[in-house]
Amino acid sequence: MGDVVHLGRNQRPPVTTIGEPMLTEHNARLEFDRTDIEDFGDELIEALQAYHPAVSLSPLGRAQADVTFLAHDIPHAADMAVAIASEVAGASLVALEVMSTEDFDRL
Repeated sequence: MGDVVHLGRNQRPPVTTIGEPMLTEHNARLEFDRTDIEDFGDELIEALQAYHPAVSLSPLGRAQADVTFLAHDIPHAADMAVAIASEVAGASLVALEVMSTEDFDRL
């Protein structure tokens, strides 16, 4: 384990953290090319359980999952969302929406 560093009132954090954006919660709506939500929905929940998925049908009748994860910013969240979608076997990602959890909760 690393050493614990206590910063005094006038001390700055280590250089490696200066200028790096903080990790904050983001949400992504992942839409897949599957319409069989009854069967595929359970597979989505299982594959994405680490991201607290909420599974439903998109307005176009395709399976979608809303997931939550940590990211630095929107570009990082988009990369993360694509990586998360790749964990789902037997389906291709056809649409993606990414936003901060703060904005998602306001919808």
